[in-house]
Amino acid sequence: MREITPSEIDGQALELLPPRETLDTYVNWADVEAFNVAAAANIESEDATANALALQLIGVFQTQ
Repeated sequence: MREITPSEIDGQALELLPPRETLDTYVNWADVEAFNVAAAANIESEDATANALALQLIGVFQTQ
């Protein structure tokens, strides 16, 4: 990673943020829920095969 020179910084555009009171009025909440299930079985015998199953459900609920 290289360092940025002062002349490169001077060439960047500047934009002021709105007042804090304005930012507080736009609240966007996201509720994320995850559910994981896993199961495995291996029968102890010669030439046994191991079987496994995994399931993941993810829900995102967003309000404004």
